[in-house]
Amino acid sequence: MEIESSVSSYISSISAAYKQTYSKTSKVDSQISISSEESITSDPLAYYKDLCSKYPHISFRLEDYATGANVSGCFLGYNNSMNQVGENFGEMGQCSIQIDVSVIKKMMQDQQYAENVHGWIQSFEQNYGSHATDVTSHGNSNFCFTIDDFGEGIQTGRLCANSSFSTEEEVKRMWANEDYQKSVGQLFEKQKADLIDIYLKMTENCILKMKELTSSEIIEKKEQAEDIAAITSKYNEEENADRKVVGFTTFPVAEHVKAGVFAFLPSESTSEDPIIQIEYKGSDGEKKIIDVHVNDIDVESASDMEMFAYLTYQGLIGNKIPNALNNYDAYQRMKFSDGDYYYHDYQNGESRFLDEKINTSEMIQRVLSWMKNINHPDAQMHARMCEDLLEMLNPVNDTLENYV
Repeated sequence: MEIESSVSSYISSISAAYKQTYSKTSKVDSQISISSEESITSDPLAYYKDLCSKYPHISFRLEDYATGANVSGCFLGYNNSMNQVGENFGEMGQCSIQIDVSVIKKMMQDQQYAENVHGWIQSFEQNYGSHATDVTSHGNSNFCFTIDDFGEGIQTGRLCANSSFSTEEEVKRMWANEDYQKSVGQLFEKQKADLIDIYLKMTENCILKMKELTSSEIIEKKEQAEDIAAITSKYNEEENADRKVVGFTTFPVAEHVKAGVFAFLPSESTSEDPIIQIEYKGSDGEKKIIDVHVNDIDVESASDMEMFAYLTYQGLIGNKIPNALNNYDAYQRMKFSDGDYYYHDYQNGESRFLDEKINTSEMIQRVLSWMKNINHPDAQMHARMCEDLLEMLNPVNDTLENYV
């Protein structure tokens, strides 16, 4: 039985954390009541078991990172036990969560903190299927969610492995073998050396790759505001006297590589017939230019290219989504939350961006229906984005008078 595992870095942004689709998991009522009267106890283990009882379809383990970090040899978790509640921990199809006792102790003292933890647990269960798909796409067969608090608030993640998680009995049996202990120590030292070597090579290759891609319209997966500003500024400095770059997005063409898509406001665009000109370099290497007439877009059957044009124009006339990089960024987050975005479909990225149409209003309403019930600040912010997007599909302000 292998116990080695790989930790997949999991950014706790809502776009990844809250996805709707899930498999082999019953959707729990996200309105679980958490009163200050219930579960009153000074025993973290008793509180933990009461917490587990609220989620009968989830398998839990209780970690104790602070203590374990100071113990040499075998350390299993809180009170040197995994304290597992539920079966098949980490198996594909079984929602599993490893929670640190530091989180449990803070839940016992802070009602709002406890409600936030419940929000994360509910979202993990509700969106298990999308996470499982992502884990599988990276070559892993087993995983669990993690909830920790190292003094800076709730931190969530995913612990992934390419084999089953060992049981408490298996770990104890392995650590009772002296030869095994010695081999594990050697393995960890080798892995550490290998990781350092990989990191240095990746850093070197990344620099070389970025230099190679500088002169093309294929960009690395970096979509921060300053990158977009720099890219659009570059295009506006070129000979584009009759048009102006007003938007930028991407679609996948290879692993970690995306094609850049620019939105221009051409001179022939008018307030009566607004036009957003889409330009990108296709898979055949040829430059593609498509004029999208905003008034002709049917938001109940629209492609991503059409929604990119539509939402870009809405931003131009002053309709903007708060807390989003831009309107289309907010839309992408909702599609990702709905489990209906194609980050890893490299082969069909271009055709899906151009031709695959969905009922955007229906999709956003679907995400809002479950997002609004998650008691977490990020979820509530994204629920408001859904409401803003729905309102934007029928905007009141429909002219370019305020655009400079």
